[in-house]
Amino acid sequence: MTEVNERQNLNQIEKPAEVSPDRELSLAGVEWRWIFDAIPDLIAILDREYHIVWINKAMADKLGVTPEEVQGLKCHKVLHGTDEPIASCPNARLISTGQEESEEVFIDRLGSDYLVTVSPLHNSQGQLIGSIHLARDISDRKKIEDEAVREQKIEAIGRMAGGIAHDFNNILAGIVGYTTLLKEGCQSNSSVSADLESIERLVMRGAELSRALLIYSRKGKYTRVTLNLNDLVDEVGMVIRRTKSKDVKMKVRLAPDLPEIIGDRGHLYQAVMNLSLNAIEAMPDGGVLTITTSLCSPSGTGYKSRLSPDSSSYVAVTVSDNGLGMDNETRKFIFEPFFTTKVRRPGKGLGLSMVAGIASRHGGSIEVESEPGRGSTFTLFLPFGEETPVVTLVPSPAEIGPGAILIVDDEEDFRSTLGRWLEGHGFRVLSAAGGEEALKYLKKKKEEISLVLLDMVMEGMGGAETFRALREIIPDLPVIICSGGPLDDVCKEMLDEGARDFIQKPFKYEVIEEKIREFISQ
Repeated sequence: MTEVNERQNLNQIEKPAEVSPDRELSLAGVEWRWIFDAIPDLIAILDREYHIVWINKAMADKLGVTPEEVQGLKCHKVLHGTDEPIASCPNARLISTGQEESEEVFIDRLGSDYLVTVSPLHNSQGQLIGSIHLARDISDRKKIEDEAVREQKIEAIGRMAGGIAHDFNNILAGIVGYTTLLKEGCQSNSSVSADLESIERLVMRGAELSRALLIYSRKGKYTRVTLNLNDLVDEVGMVIRRTKSKDVKMKVRLAPDLPEIIGDRGHLYQAVMNLSLNAIEAMPDGGVLTITTSLCSPSGTGYKSRLSPDSSSYVAVTVSDNGLGMDNETRKFIFEPFFTTKVRRPGKGLGLSMVAGIASRHGGSIEVESEPGRGSTFTLFLPFGEETPVVTLVPSPAEIGPGAILIVDDEEDFRSTLGRWLEGHGFRVLSAAGGEEALKYLKKKKEEISLVLLDMVMEGMGGAETFRALREIIPDLPVIICSGGPLDDVCKEMLDEGARDFIQKPFKYEVIEEKIREFISQ
């Protein structure tokens, strides 16, 4: 349709012959100020020297002033308390270019982010005489964007952390192996044996760090059970009372009849314990640690944008202190890995990031409120519902003959040290560097192999594919998953399909011997 036809169609619309006076609305009868006052965005008119000529009602209400009170004042003085325009001021660019400019600006007096669009005002001769500013509050949008960026960063770091933890665990497993072999050849009361035990202890500390990385990456071992959060807080409270200093007082307030939730007891215990220990650390001169449980819904909290709308109700654990507190800049980074505020006893910076990972794994959220000198309050939200906990069923051990143990792993140090140690404890051992070699062994020595220790991540044929191929040859062959990676969904599927157990590297060799003896008779 052409422009002419469009005008003709508009002219054909029947217009009322007369408009009632009380309903009459024409531009001739409306002051421009009324129009601007009806707009919810903030509007200001400035001259070329940044003096405020006029502001609309929305802006006056936000500032808590009347338009007359700010007339003639410098815009940057009113909004930012500065004597000169701020660096991001779009008006400075407009005066230079004469063109419309836009910029996201944090307005200090209002404490929010605004998208400010500045348009030039010209007189009848076309000269620039000032500008009109329209500011729209974008703080909610910025929070959503920042949260999305944070989630993307967490996901990226999580993938990296999971990969590092897997390789790190394999390295630690080799160190444990050689340490164990050396201990076997030493007298138990010798200084060398004591040194080797110290090495083993340090390796296990490294394994704890690796597990923290896996929890942060949301890939750690996760066992879901039905539990009551009040009972868990009571357990944490008993430990804290025995270990805290006398300068710290402790209050525990438990909501009555708190509904049960489904989650990993160990992870949640660790989360509440970490929050409690951090709170104590934040009160070097003493104070009050308060742990509270409650029932809440997203609509009844200040954090509903972060909580899932799929769950109508949450149970919450709140851990508060009246210690040092944090400023806004610090709060932005506290849930990121390796960020720490501890000075007296520097930490690894994984405690709060691990708590955030645990909260996310449970479909919940961790929130913080804090001010310097006024302490901090951390709230862990956890959803509850009617879902039945998932329990992985492991087949009962069968009585098997004294055959060989087949170690399938592409880490030579691990195969060698574990194989030598098992042989020294009366087992016959075969080893394969991958799935293809393991299948060859099984086809040739089908009757000799009684149990398989199987790695998950290997070059060529991976652990899951190898497991299913082995089971096709011997359907009831006992397999223990023995991996540097976490108990993930693939491992759970293998357990559901008949794998007997899962053990994560590194581990003490006495542990694997005990597991093997559950399934094989000597």
